[in-house]
Amino acid sequence: MRRSLRLALVAAAGAPLIATFGPAIPLSAAVPHTVTIADPSSNTAPSQSFIAACDGMPASPAASQACDGVAIPEFNSARAKEGLGPIVLPDDFDTLTVPAQVLAITDVERVDRGLPPVLGLSGYLDGLAQQGADAHGHPPFPSPFGPGRAEAEVNWAGTDSALLGAFMWMYWDGPGSGNSACQSPDDELCWGHRHTILTDYASPIVMGAGVAPGSLAAEVVGGDTADPVDVAPAWAEISGTLTYGVSPVNVTFATDVATSKRATVTATSSGGSGHLDVGFQSGAPTWSVSPNSCDLVASGSCQVVVTFAPAAAGRYPGVLTFTDGTIVKTVALAGIGFTPQVELRVNAGRVTRGHKLVIHGVVTASPTDAALSHRHVVLQTKSGGGSWHAIDSATTGGRGKVTYRLHPARSAKYRLEVIGVDGGVQASSGAVKVRVTR
Repeated sequence: MRRSLRLALVAAAGAPLIATFGPAIPLSAAVPHTVTIADPSSNTAPSQSFIAACDGMPASPAASQACDGVAIPEFNSARAKEGLGPIVLPDDFDTLTVPAQVLAITDVERVDRGLPPVLGLSGYLDGLAQQGADAHGHPPFPSPFGPGRAEAEVNWAGTDSALLGAFMWMYWDGPGSGNSACQSPDDELCWGHRHTILTDYASPIVMGAGVAPGSLAAEVVGGDTADPVDVAPAWAEISGTLTYGVSPVNVTFATDVATSKRATVTATSSGGSGHLDVGFQSGAPTWSVSPNSCDLVASGSCQVVVTFAPAAAGRYPGVLTFTDGTIVKTVALAGIGFTPQVELRVNAGRVTRGHKLVIHGVVTASPTDAALSHRHVVLQTKSGGGSWHAIDSATTGGRGKVTYRLHPARSAKYRLEVIGVDGGVQASSGAVKVRVTR
């Protein structure tokens, strides 16, 4: 039996088009399809950062690793909604071909849900999937589809990224996703692409995958004794490199000098247990970590806290490392330490007594010149030989700005001070004198 499914997925309202998904078509010769894993209660769309990092990326381990850094947190967030822990990719994931990456991510998602894995890629099925990828549509089924093949399903996505394609197939495939065959939760073909990945196929399970610029296709065949696993590496080899993963793989901070920011980094076991040592390849002492080791139990996780505490303004890159003595995992660190600076401007250097004086302040970060919001700014004044005293205060908005409106009675000087969370002065503006005339 063959059913046709047209599926188009687009971004959230106001966002650019993400991808068009081709038909997810199931074909069953003997055994009905069984999906034992519940569908998500709602869609999770990939962010524009995810798309930018992964779609159309160069075919290199460095580019693949950069994609991982953005994709893994989004997978983790989507999986958490289903009660699953963080995803652990094979250690050699970034050196695999895109078809092998499709196999790897398919099996990670299956095995983590208690389903048997796809054994590997078949050269024959790869060829069929490649036909779909080249045509920017779903691949053809094996022909004849008879003895030795019980059931099959195919997916297509308008991306050449294994992680982005798999994410949209798995987590952005239901009502509200743009699936034209899924207008309401009761429509039969909702989450059809996800079902291609998570169907409880008859054993053995074999697949094919193909990629072309802007095009990704996959074909899964259950009860398949006709198509040998003859494309390396097979899942048994890939799964042998599954040890542990760390998340996030990028930590980025910007903070005031003499203050600090902290992030939790989680190490997750893929099934084994062991001791991990944690330290720095670079970045200390501006970056620190506690504790400097953690112990993993089978299929469990452990956490460390990394702290960024700049003593002076500047940029502070670093690399945090985890190692079990053999496998090293890294977290890229990027920190900016800055000092606030505040500029004061007046609408006039001379006003008539009783008329309005407008004072503007802008708080920015040095050396980045980024606007600093939510900063406490005090307006001070003094006249003659007196001392400075506060007459008003405000909090900067999203563009780092504050505005004061006065009706001064006499000539005076004005200045602004930025106050830190400890109550100390972080920055002062220059003084501006305003003359008041009768």
